[in-house]
Amino acid sequence: MLDSNNSSNESFFISNLISKDLKHKIFNKPIFFNYDKNLIVFGMGCFWGVEKLFWGIDGVNMTAVGYSAGKSDFPDYQKVCTGSTGHNEVVLINFDPDIVLLTDLFKIFWESHDPTQGMRQGNDIGTQYRSGIYAFSDHDLDLANESKIIYEERLKKAKYGEITTKLNALESKKSIDYSAEIAVLEEKVTALENADTTHNHDFDHTHDDSAVKILEKEIELLKIQIEEIKVKSSNPLIN
Repeated sequence: MLDSNNSSNESFFISNLISKDLKHKIFNKPIFFNYDKNLIVFGMGCFWGVEKLFWGIDGVNMTAVGYSAGKSDFPDYQKVCTGSTGHNEVVLINFDPDIVLLTDLFKIFWESHDPTQGMRQGNDIGTQYRSGIYAFSDHDLDLANESKIIYEERLKKAKYGEITTKLNALESKKSIDYSAEIAVLEEKVTALENADTTHNHDFDHTHDDSAVKILEKEIELLKIQIEEIKVKSSNPLIN
């Protein structure tokens, strides 16, 4: 899932294994991410319609939907819809510049939604539907700003309001190895499970079983934490 924070130099982490192991859920094709090269992220309202739009563009290798520009490590639809996480629904686009230029993608971006609507897009209202461009290099961010200036003039002539699109740079980094963190948590689970077994064996049934329930709850929470880290480590874009 895409995720980044609100700072001017936001951070994306890209999995080293994505090109080999991760396939698109619909097309069953590998997602051909190429780290810092040939990637751009657009916020244009509901990400499903935006993703479908770019599927039809020659030169777009693959896309991924998710959330950006927010505060939560594990955003989901329910959390984002509350408006408390600050996330934006976005689509990451991996493209072949020999077939389609980034400037062409910017043209599609500006002409396929209304970038003057602020925290909404049409009937979709909320901070998650705001307009945004998130670039992986200063060069691409400069191109985005240049395109914004062009369309500001065009929209002004057409009597539209001011563009509210946010343009931010993203810092791309190789994936983090979470194996050590997972191993530590798994050791804790094993220790607690052993303690739980011993406690049950020696348990005096005349006493309250709250201690056993506490141990079981700790084990459950640790296992959930392990699964969340595994999901995070296999995600193409990680906060």
